[in-house]
Amino acid sequence: MTFIVVKKRINARFFANVNNDLINPPCGTVIDTVVTRPEWFDFYLVPQSTGQGTVNPTHFNVIYDTLALKPEHYQRLSFKLTHMYYNWPVATLSLIGF
Repeated sequence: MTFIVVKKRINARFFANVNNDLINPPCGTVIDTVVTRPEWFDFYLVPQSTGQGTVNPTHFNVIYDTLALKPEHYQRLSFKLTHMYYNWPVATLSLIGF
């Protein structure tokens, strides 16, 4: 069993340096060093891309883990699960047949 705390309302913002130009990191970017806590099993994930403004990363903190998978597996699974969340009410209604 694994228990992961997911926080979406955070103030952290990350940027990619491409040709001395700061841009939003690409979708699927994982940040798991330098800004994370060494005593925690945590990482930041950029689950979406944006055409305007700055992208909002999501913070994942594994607080209980008996599966003992590699961090890359948790990061990949978390990224794939972000595509299963429907944030738009119309999409939810169309799924249930309205």
